[in-house]
Amino acid sequence: MIPCEDYPCCGHGIDQYGYPDCPDSKGRFTCVSCGKKLPKNAPSSICKKCQHRHRYDYLDNFDY
Repeated sequence: MIPCEDYPCCGHGIDQYGYPDCPDSKGRFTCVSCGKKLPKNAPSSICKKCQHRHRYDYLDNFDY
């Protein structure tokens, strides 16, 4: 993927592989956890599947 013209000043950061995580030609970013393409209007930088996995990983490691 080609980074934005203003990278790194664009503020998009890097993906899980260390490459600039600027949006693709359709305006989609990648999930910071698994690298899957997110919908253009995604409310989070983590996909639903990873959010679910992280939530249950946290609960499994929680001592009651």
